[in-house]
Amino acid sequence: MNDETPRTQQPGQKVVAAGPDEAGNGHLSTGKDRPPKHPISNALDSFLRHIDGIEFAATVVVSGAIDLVKQRLQDFTDAIKLPEGDPDSHPPEVRWEVFRRIHDAILRHRNLPYLRVPSILGDSLFLSLFAAYDAFTGNLLAALFRKRPELLLNIDRSFPVAELLRHDSIDDVKEVVINGEIDSFRRQSYVDQFKSLEKTFGIPLRKFPNWHAFVECSQRRNLLTHADGVVSTQYLAVCQSEGCTLPTDVAVGSQLQVNEAYVLTACDLVVEVGVKLGHVLWRKCFPDEAAKADEALHSQHFGFLEREQWSRANTFGEFFLQLPRISSERFRRLTVVNYAIGLRAVDRIPDAIDLLDSVDWSATSPDFRLAEAVLRDDVTSAAQWMKRIGKEGEYVNEEAYRRWPLFRTFRSTLEFQEAFEQLYGRPFTRELKEEAVAAQARNIAMAEELDKGLPTDQVTPMQETDGV
Repeated sequence: MNDETPRTQQPGQKVVAAGPDEAGNGHLSTGKDRPPKHPISNALDSFLRHIDGIEFAATVVVSGAIDLVKQRLQDFTDAIKLPEGDPDSHPPEVRWEVFRRIHDAILRHRNLPYLRVPSILGDSLFLSLFAAYDAFTGNLLAALFRKRPELLLNIDRSFPVAELLRHDSIDDVKEVVINGEIDSFRRQSYVDQFKSLEKTFGIPLRKFPNWHAFVECSQRRNLLTHADGVVSTQYLAVCQSEGCTLPTDVAVGSQLQVNEAYVLTACDLVVEVGVKLGHVLWRKCFPDEAAKADEALHSQHFGFLEREQWSRANTFGEFFLQLPRISSERFRRLTVVNYAIGLRAVDRIPDAIDLLDSVDWSATSPDFRLAEAVLRDDVTSAAQWMKRIGKEGEYVNEEAYRRWPLFRTFRSTLEFQEAFEQLYGRPFTRELKEEAVAAQARNIAMAEELDKGLPTDQVTPMQETDGV
């Protein structure tokens, strides 16, 4: 395989570099006539959007609630503040006014009900995280069973004849079986779910470093759902059997807390488990769809970079390159480039250089030579490659220069700005001004729609471009 491997595109569709698709994720192959997305890709994208919303809420809502509680406590402190000197030395009317104010404040704040608000919000978001994961696994299984109905033969369940006779076709019966299996799957513990998946699909799924962390996280979810976070013998037994290392102060009867930091860590963990699970089963069940799976994973990986979710980007850059099979050398090299972007963003420069050194770039297209020069901080060579590529290359074009995180630092250099103006006949900053004006108009319109009380999923989103 080489860079000339046929691309997954429709006739007349132009292949361009990592631009956003309709979901806002990065995309390799773009165009207005793009075919419908694969159902597993749709399930993954919906899952990731849901987690992004939870993560945003954790960073904004929980911290905002903490600030609000602090302000209320300060208001209470101010309200019960005694005047200077001996209160009894003041005239009676002043003295009684002071103590009336203090008495009223104490009554209003006696129970301080809002003190638990940050904890309640954290717990709710944490439980929502697993609700999103449950929805994803249901969508994933539905997609797998519908595309490979022979997998239903592995299901060891019986149905009453009367139930089957109520349906007009075998396809309706299959839907009943699929929905029944998904409902049964969701009622299992998360550990048992993975055991069931291993049996159904004949592949080990629990042999990854963060398995024990996922088990603890899922068991904590059960405690919060059913026992207000109070540790049970079952929690300890399951965690111990799956190799979890717990703090020494965690014992039966102690109460586990979920704060903002824990929710954010759990978001990363659940994303890792969900996306890896989706791609492993996709490739296992449909080996002939490797190119589609690679394109979806590339899109998701690019999305993490674009949103500057560096930890996730690096997790999936490593995962992508460790897959037993990648459909083309093109995807492999693009993944090396995007993984190196993430490594550099977290100051793992030596690792990024080692990764670049693992590839022979001399025989690649000018677009890859440009990427290598940028990642090695060779701005002079990078500008020269820009000019050699021209206005539009195999992966790089004007939109790519604006959107691809590869150019995040390079864009600020004089070499880039001069090369860009030479290629496109206008300063790079002109587009930024136009984008800022357009974004301001969109933001005002969205704020007005929110003021009308529209549900957030009905607010008009920022218009995405078709691709880079």
